[in-house]
Amino acid sequence: MSVEVRAIKEEDIAQAWELMKGLAIFEDYIGTFVITPELVKQKMFKEKVANCLVADVDGEIAGILVYFFQQYTAQNKPYMHMKELFVKEGFRGQKIGTKLIQKAKEVAKEHGCWNIKWTVADWNTKAKEFYKKQGAEEDRVWLNYAIKID
Repeated sequence: MSVEVRAIKEEDIAQAWELMKGLAIFEDYIGTFVITPELVKQKMFKEKVANCLVADVDGEIAGILVYFFQQYTAQNKPYMHMKELFVKEGFRGQKIGTKLIQKAKEVAKEHGCWNIKWTVADWNTKAKEFYKKQGAEEDRVWLNYAIKID
């Protein structure tokens, strides 16, 4: 099995979108999931407001890591916001998530980022354990809030 972690290409969109949809099902927000392959193309390749790393296993997209950069911070350096990390069920336990995180660290460093931030569902204990193994620390100071815009 050969794993290549790289930036998404337009020809990867359909497979990557399936993983995005898989995450929406897993995290139980499929009822509000409106992303389409066309929107992925628009946001990542035309507007360039989001980015995606893919784990390509012999031509099959086995994992994705979607991210964007927050440019203005108190440190006067950007940070990377990891929006989605998802590995197909049949590929879990094969270090694909670790490889995606490692590549994200490289990309963040290339862009002068001071850190990588993300949120994780409180109930997702496997993800929390995985992130700790990657060297992540839980933020015990800041809580996430949201205002719904109708």
